[in-house]
Amino acid sequence: MQKPVVVSPLKWAGNKMWLAKRLARLIQKDVDVNDSVVELFAGSLGFSLFYGFNNVIANDVDKPLISFYNHLKSGFIPDSGLTVEKEAYYQYRDRYNDLVESNDFGEELASIFYYINCVGYNGLFRKAQRTGRLNVPFGDYKRYPHQKLQLCKNFGQHVKTWEFTNKCFTQVDGIEGAGLILADPPYEGTFTGYNGKFTFEDQLKVIETLDKANCPIIATNSIKSKPLIHAYKDAGYSIYKSLVPRRISRNVTERKPEFELIALKNFTTQRVRTLCPELQKIRV
Repeated sequence: MQKPVVVSPLKWAGNKMWLAKRLARLIQKDVDVNDSVVELFAGSLGFSLFYGFNNVIANDVDKPLISFYNHLKSGFIPDSGLTVEKEAYYQYRDRYNDLVESNDFGEELASIFYYINCVGYNGLFRKAQRTGRLNVPFGDYKRYPHQKLQLCKNFGQHVKTWEFTNKCFTQVDGIEGAGLILADPPYEGTFTGYNGKFTFEDQLKVIETLDKANCPIIATNSIKSKPLIHAYKDAGYSIYKSLVPRRISRNVTERKPEFELIALKNFTTQRVRTLCPELQKIRV
């Protein structure tokens, strides 16, 4: 099995490296490593990093995330001297929230951002709906993962030619000239307090935004919304599902694999199932 060219430095609940692995033969057939790739909802960027794409527009509405990526791009390495213990964690978390509220996106915030990602609970990045402040609990870690700093360095070296943007997905440039687009929005019917509520109307706006593109498109989402599945089908997508492991539940016994929606459009081959045997066609 193909190994990732670059591994994301972030622990992330919705990391799409699993998707990159399953679509590898399809992507390698239709997309060149130098094509322009657009990720509308960047998250951990596990998908584009897996292939080592050279020209990526990585967009996310979360400003601290994009700021962190831009710091790594400039050669910054997070401060690894932050204390890993419960009381200190909540002090750092408060400092993080205060910096965000004061619009200070400097290196201090970037270091605390990475610290929280490393030692907070399970790679979550959750905000309180009422206050908008980060409220991820401590993950009960004992020490700072110094070995992960190499991942930050590798990331920064690879993304020198990437563009990081902090916009609404409807405003992202480069869609018309892209060679591949990945749309991985907050999943329909799931908790979306991460950056405010993401409605079904927003899901439809994703499909509308993607209509501008003539290149291969991959869209992912929950398989539980039949109206959304029909919306992708009506927009000309081929609809698949794939079984994905879960790593978020506090109870390990509840981390059962679930099917997720994978919608594909504008690929040249009709042999998707042959190239990607872990995908199952959904008849709509």
